[in-house]
Amino acid sequence: KTAETDDLRKIFEENSGKSLQEFFDQWIYGAGHPELRATVSVNNSTVNIKVRQTQVNLFRFPLDVMIVLRMSDGIEKKIEDTLLIEGKEIEKSYSVPNVASIKRVPIDQHFKVLKKLDLVVQDTSDSILLNSLIEGETVTEKISAARALTGKQSTDLISPLKNVILQENLYWGVRTEAAKTLGSIKGDASYEALKECSEMVQNNKVKESLVHALGSFSKADSFDLLKPILENNNESGNVQYAAAVAIARSGSEEKSIPLLSTLLDRKSYKNIVARGALEGLKIISLESSKRET
Repeated sequence: KTAETDDLRKIFEENSGKSLQEFFDQWIYGAGHPELRATVSVNNSTVNIKVRQTQVNLFRFPLDVMIVLRMSDGIEKKIEDTLLIEGKEIEKSYSVPNVASIKRVPIDQHFKVLKKLDLVVQDTSDSILLNSLIEGETVTEKISAARALTGKQSTDLISPLKNVILQENLYWGVRTEAAKTLGSIKGDASYEALKECSEMVQNNKVKESLVHALGSFSKADSFDLLKPILENNNESGNVQYAAAVAIARSGSEEKSIPLLSTLLDRKSYKNIVARGALEGLKIISLESSKRET
């Protein structure tokens, strides 16, 4: 028969014995979703976790947190807790044994809550986030760690990020986030690491992310690196789109314009290669206009 959402709620309540009105009001009838800023700070033998809702309409929900410790004998120990998020901000501290080191502090690692998470870990060595990226138990934890590392200008991150990107058996979503993070570290060392990865990676989604990252450096020598991608008809259309845009940012206008112009008539799925060439030519035109003014 015809049924409404409220009929579904009533059936769930009859079978569970729980009131689900608040849940349905928040997640079904209400608009938006939680936008959280979670700050993890370590002070001697104390781990402090502060979670703040940054959106206007506040939600009420449980949020799983975990502190993974490495004891002096090498054994891992986990402190697991669930925070009830019901106001603008909640803060809680956890005592850690002096004989333990803090390995990871995943927040909602199983993605039980539909949310946007801005994770900040106050750790000068970035070891906690790196451990989550490399050793995290879930894809969610790994991706959150990669995003939290974005923008940190530490050359110590280059090698571990490169290793993550080159793991062909690792889920591509984690590797693409690692590529974006590597691209956010500006300098010759990170650029060379991106170049090496782009020549070795087989997964098209990861390669596309690497090419986008290379373009953000606006280096002239990226033209020679990316040109073969545009000339290879066996390359993914999405990778070629990224290469067209990246070449436009290389600053090699005399070589880029003729190459991109030849791609305007290239046939591809949804004309993605031609669209990339057009986008690239637009970028060159805008940059030229800026210089003239």
